Amino acid sequence: MENLTYITSNYGKYIATKEKFEKAGIVIDYFKFEFEEPNIMI
Repeated sequence: MENLTYITSNYGKYIATKEKFEKAGIVIDYFKFEFEEPNIMI
């Protein structure tokens, strides 16, 4: 099985996600990426 890559600048989110997927036997790699999130006004 191939690994999945979690792309985020938030390492804490990655760790939380990785722990959940590991319970299902899925390996998650981390790729740090800084990006600007759009601010949408509704």
